[in-house]
Amino acid sequence: MVKKGSGTKVNVGVKNYGSTEKLKEVTSSSWTSGTVEFTTGSTNTSAEVYVYNAGGSGIVYGDEVSVVRKVIAASGETMLSDNYITSAVI
Repeated sequence: MVKKGSGTKVNVGVKNYGSTEKLKEVTSSSWTSGTVEFTTGSTNTSAEVYVYNAGGSGIVYGDEVSVVRKVIAASGETMLSDNYITSAVI
């Protein structure tokens, strides 16, 4: 969850995962989910996930940041799982 304080916008993003950097811009001053989907490959097994003030000066907030695994079941149903992460630094 992210929100802007006195900053103009918050970016939630991911980079260094084996493909082009992705980000979601959030301009709300209320707590908002900033979701970015990405896929690592067999040779790229890590990613850098970040929250930052994209508006220059001011304050932005990030809380309850998580990485979850999206799994497509045999039935076609999408499930989320967070039990595969081996290490993380935030």
